[in-house]
Amino acid sequence: MSENFDALLHGLTNFDPTIRWNAARALGKLQAPHAVERLIDALSDSEYTVRFGAVSALGEIGDARAIQPLINALCDMEDSRPNAAATALSQIGEPAIKPLLDRLSDPNDVIRANCAQALGGIKDIRAVEHLINALRDPEANVRSSAAEALRSIRDTRAIESAARLRSGCPCQCCTGFGVGQGC
Repeated sequence: MSENFDALLHGLTNFDPTIRWNAARALGKLQAPHAVERLIDALSDSEYTVRFGAVSALGEIGDARAIQPLINALCDMEDSRPNAAATALSQIGEPAIKPLLDRLSDPNDVIRANCAQALGGIKDIRAVEHLINALRDPEANVRSSAAEALRSIRDTRAIESAARLRSGCPCQCCTGFGVGQGC
C-alpha cells in the first residue's frame, strides 16, 4: 500500500492534469490523512479540475487541517470551486463551524452565501441564530442560502424568524418556511 500511496502523492505533481486530478480523487477515496498537506498544495494548481479534485478529496478526508485553506477557497471567484469548498467544509463538520460563523460577516456576499450553505450542510443548531441574522442580509443570494441552511437544520426558531421577516424581505426568501412568494 505504501508504494501505491507514494505513487498517488507523486501523481499530484505530474505534468498531466488528468493524472493530477485522478491522484487527488483517489487520495480522497482512500481518506488518506497523510495526503492532506499535499492536497492543500494542490488547491493552487494551475488547472481547475485539479483544484476541484483537491477540494473534493479534502472534504472526503475530513481533516481539520484543511478548514482554513478550504475557507480561503471560498474566496476564489474564478471558478465554481466555492460551492465545492462549501460542500467539503460541510463534510469536515463540527471543527469548521466557528471559522464559518466568523466569515458570515465577510464583505463578499458570495463568501457569506457559501458559508451559510456549508453551515446548513453541517446542521448544527449553534449556527441557527447566525443564519437567522443572515436572513436580514442586503443580498438576496445570502438570504436564500441562509433560508436553505435553516431548512436543513430544521430548528423551530427559524420558522418564527422567517414569519417575522416575511413582510420586510424584498425577495420573500422565507417561502421554504411556508410564508412568502420565493426569491
